[in-house]
Amino acid sequence: MIKTIFCNTHGSTFIELLVALAILGLVVTPFLNLFAFSSLAVNTASRQTTAVNLCRLQLERTKATGYADLNNYYLIEHNTPLIEINPDGYTGFRRETTVSQFFLPDTETATPNISLLIITVSVFWQQDGQELSENLITYLAER
Repeated sequence: MIKTIFCNTHGSTFIELLVALAILGLVVTPFLNLFAFSSLAVNTASRQTTAVNLCRLQLERTKATGYADLNNYYLIEHNTPLIEINPDGYTGFRRETTVSQFFLPDTETATPNISLLIITVSVFWQQDGQELSENLITYLAER
């Protein structure tokens, strides 16, 4: 009798196929969800990295301009904030560069005599119906 069970040459039954497909479906479904969520995470990380790099690039460009030119362009001529749509050819991003002045008091006289420029660069983008952003801030002193 045992020999006849293991030597079944008629193939598998329809019920056995359904059970095998159900087990396969239970095993494969979590992996499909994992792939979908990882694809979303990679897309988010890619956009965030692009935003940070756009911030860094603009921050370095702005600092390289120099204190006097920044003070003239942004503060005296009132060109702050500088808003760029699709900066450097990256579609779907918006970059805002803001420069403001900050006076640091002298420690001996307590009068504000050290002038600093605060440079803030923000990059915005839309993802999943939300506006996300990255911000970088630095200071620039007059030499």
